[in-house]
Amino acid sequence: MSRSIGITVVGSLLFSAGVSPAEVREYTLGQDDNFADGVDNVYVDPDWLADIVDANPTWTVVPFDDPLGAGGEMVPFTFVFDLTGTEQITAASLSFHFKRNGGNPWNSDSIWVDDVTHGRLLTGLGWDGSSETVLSIDLASIPGTGENLLPLLEDGVLNCMVADDSVIDDATLVLEVEPRSIPTVSSWGMITLTLLTLTAGTLVLAKRQRQAAAWQAN
Repeated sequence: MSRSIGITVVGSLLFSAGVSPAEVREYTLGQDDNFADGVDNVYVDPDWLADIVDANPTWTVVPFDDPLGAGGEMVPFTFVFDLTGTEQITAASLSFHFKRNGGNPWNSDSIWVDDVTHGRLLTGLGWDGSSETVLSIDLASIPGTGENLLPLLEDGVLNCMVADDSVIDDATLVLEVEPRSIPTVSSWGMITLTLLTLTAGTLVLAKRQRQAAAWQAN
């Protein structure tokens, strides 16, 4: 099956009067077809793919919807999204629909996010071991550790991998994006700036008066 990538702008949220709206953007990899209609060859960053293969030479790379095998399988995927220099991500969640291979030890299944050396157990992220589920992860506060992974999103790319006894149907990344705040001058700052401007004007005026008086004396 051909590569499947989708994007949906969900909406805008106004948090308070005078504050720029937060835009919610949704990116989907794979088709929500309940593991049917053949495999989904979703996008995988070539460098990420090379890194995970080097780090796990005994595992096999498989696509979304791949039939469950004998274990030792890794499912890599990469989200690519637009983020301008004037925007910032204030919240993000990653969710994926997957099922486990009941014939293999499933409690060691993990997800790797932008780091081939750091796998996080799915059971530690909220998975209760059910044979099929949708797991959602708050990337701003990883369950159990509170780790904030939002800085990983600043380059517009998020690399992931799930292994080693699970098959993925589809995955979704939801971002909350806001304009970067522009520094403003506080009320006291404005008062100080005004006083400095008046003082500078007074000094310049006094200097000119002295120069005029000296010219007239000559």
